Amino acid sequence: MKYVYIRSFITLVAILFIIVGPIECIKKANDYETSKNNVKIQYDILNNGNEKIVEKVEHVRNLSDLEVDYYTYARKSKQYKYGGTTICILIGVIILITRDRIMNMIMRDKSNKIKNNSLDKYDELKKLQCLKDEGTLTEEEFEIEKNNILK
Repeated sequence: MKYVYIRSFITLVAILFIIVGPIECIKKANDYETSKNNVKIQYDILNNGNEKIVEKVEHVRNLSDLEVDYYTYARKSKQYKYGGTTICILIGVIILITRDRIMNMIMRDKSNKIKNNSLDKYDELKKLQCLKDEGTLTEEEFEIEKNNILK
């Protein structure tokens, strides 16, 4: 039953990467696009010599700073829009593809631990039997230790 829950959780994570990741990246890209457009408006106003209008709208730097801001916002917008969405989708698809392998690794580790524990119990019992046969342990001590191991 735990297997189903873990598999469902991994599927949910993959779907979140595929759907929510790109949506968030596009929102961020739109924010940068808006900032880029605001800088473009400020640049056009300042370039046309209407400094009084610009001072009322926002604190404005010189034209070269606005150009740098414009290209920075444009670059970041493209990075989020194309790069971010692509990476999120790829991660989600990779998780979906490797989901069964991940589950097999988890289940294999658990089964190995169970096998090792049962083997360890039998080894301990054999050692106790040897100690009893040699006369190192009494019957009472043997039974107490055996019960402790089998718990």
